[in-house]
Amino acid sequence: MVLKKQAGRGPVYSIALRGSGAIDGEVTISLMLNGSVYKVEHLTGTVSFVWAGDWYSDTAGVRYEPKAVMSGKVVLEYAFHTLESESAINALQRTASLSLGRR
Repeated sequence: MVLKKQAGRGPVYSIALRGSGAIDGEVTISLMLNGSVYKVEHLTGTVSFVWAGDWYSDTAGVRYEPKAVMSGKVVLEYAFHTLESESAINALQRTASLSLGRR
């Protein structure tokens, strides 16, 4: 999955991403930057995680690798912070959803 900044927002300087949901099985989710793993979470059961930090790309890849997953759902809320965005963003701006099942 590829996450993208909102059009017309100027240069990106950071990213914030929050994941939550429930998984019947095990999943590895990775945040990708230029084809390389930047951050990783190993998830099972009820899940909640936050990734945030400096980021200078208009896109971010998210890689999902299931391990014996029967069902589940993970919701990703994310924001690309830009020079044109609000100076203090408390709420994440966009949402992506991963429905998990056998692959």
